[in-house]
Amino acid sequence: MAGGGAVSNIRVGIVGAGAIAQIAHLPVLRKLKGVQVVGICDNDGPKARALAARFETGAAYDDIEELLELARVDAVVICTPNHLHEAHAISAMAAGAHVLVERPLALSGAGVARILKAAERYKRTLLVAMNSRFRADVQAVQGFLKGGELGPLSTIRCGWQVFRTPHLTSAGGRAAPSRAAA
Repeated sequence: MAGGGAVSNIRVGIVGAGAIAQIAHLPVLRKLKGVQVVGICDNDGPKARALAARFETGAAYDDIEELLELARVDAVVICTPNHLHEAHAISAMAAGAHVLVERPLALSGAGVARILKAAERYKRTLLVAMNSRFRADVQAVQGFLKGGELGPLSTIRCGWQVFRTPHLTSAGGRAAPSRAAA
């Protein structure tokens, strides 16, 4: 990317060809102006090739080091299983790429510290994919906090609510959990 002038295409690589890459990241990235997905990497080579063909993104790789070396990425999106996030994020930053990684960032506090240290050492931007941060209600609360309208923050309590249709019996009543699963 050129400093101060027009922004050239940002070359993005996808690491991991699972559901989150297919449902969330690739559909959005291919719609963004100035972003070019230049490669998809997955240890399942045929899956990476099929996804690259489906999204018309360029090359497919079965090794992250090949993606980082051959695709000349500016940034990577890490969508691999959780236990690989740390190694992949550090490898990508060491190769000069900025990183968006699905949560969790790492499996331990020590792993998070190593990733943060790598981001600092290699002067790369690191972002954990927290899709809620861009919701209007979350941004409004953030604005209230920054503006001091809510006072000092002392505690955060959050939860996740998923609506599920109750399992019904033939008589229309709710079934016992053990019977509902059958």
